[in-house]
Amino acid sequence: MNVLLQLNNPYGIGADRWIVQGYRDALEDLGHRTALLTAQDDPRNVFRKFLPDLFFTSTNIVVGGGTIMKAIAEFRKEHALRVFMNIGEDFEQYRDLLNMVRDGVVDVFYSAYAPEVMAGCEAVIGKPLLFVPLAANHKVHFPVSPDERYASDICFIGARLSTKRRFFERVLLPLAKRYHVRISGAGWDVRDTLLHAGSAFGRMIGAVRFGGWMDNLRLRVSPEEERLIYASSKICMNIHEYYPDGRSKNVSNEREFKIPACGGFQMSDPAVGLERSFVPGEEIVIVGSLEEWIPRVQFYLAHPEERRRIQRRGTDRALREHTYRHRVARFLEAYGAFPS
Repeated sequence: MNVLLQLNNPYGIGADRWIVQGYRDALEDLGHRTALLTAQDDPRNVFRKFLPDLFFTSTNIVVGGGTIMKAIAEFRKEHALRVFMNIGEDFEQYRDLLNMVRDGVVDVFYSAYAPEVMAGCEAVIGKPLLFVPLAANHKVHFPVSPDERYASDICFIGARLSTKRRFFERVLLPLAKRYHVRISGAGWDVRDTLLHAGSAFGRMIGAVRFGGWMDNLRLRVSPEEERLIYASSKICMNIHEYYPDGRSKNVSNEREFKIPACGGFQMSDPAVGLERSFVPGEEIVIVGSLEEWIPRVQFYLAHPEERRRIQRRGTDRALREHTYRHRVARFLEAYGAFPS
């Protein structure tokens, strides 16, 4: 089967790049061919050349929908194309688009957000919503032995986002004054800020490859190093995004699955649906408030056997249920509901 996945900027360092790569690796392992549709491509040309059987897109990519919908309608005159569309928690924002595409354009709507977060979405799209969480990429995220070069008491790998500022100021940075804390990701130094500006300028003037080159320079941690950091750190922190008023956005992230898949011990803030993936206190440690973080960190640093017990169970669960191969199985099952 030919599977086409839409990714506007294949050179970016945002989560979408790695999510799409996880799906591609899983699909190709199963013998399917994959290709990307980027912002620079004419979808009609890509459809004609690649002849996809299945196309993955997203509401935040197909804003307006006109060009894509015309390409899909034209291609479907001669080919049995199936379209899967990803939806986020802001589905109300895309109500007009969803009304346009739900009949005759999109076959399956899916989301990585928990059903509680997506309450009301099915009424908007007029059909069932498939819940497909994010996952770990089996080709990149797997257990390895700890490496002293990457050892730390605490690690955090992620961008310095304003949506996580309170955690950084009240937990992560104070801990860094007392323990060996490894922090990696975009936005943590002047160099990255300058590279980000260069990347944005490249995209603004249409120099996509230049912007991509600048983005690749921003990748301070390779997938191989990320795996070693998680496996070699005593505590791996996972933090989700928040609104300015302190409410959680309940945005699922890949760290939920990457950390344990690599053999790391995960401490996370709460996110709706997280308990579906891992049992709190048995496979993951969930910390309820900012005030609880430092004493909980101190406890687990002082109790290595408890850390290892939770880590082993979390790793087993991640590898058993939470790789992109498992997610692809969900999609292929849904695809089978639409025979040619």
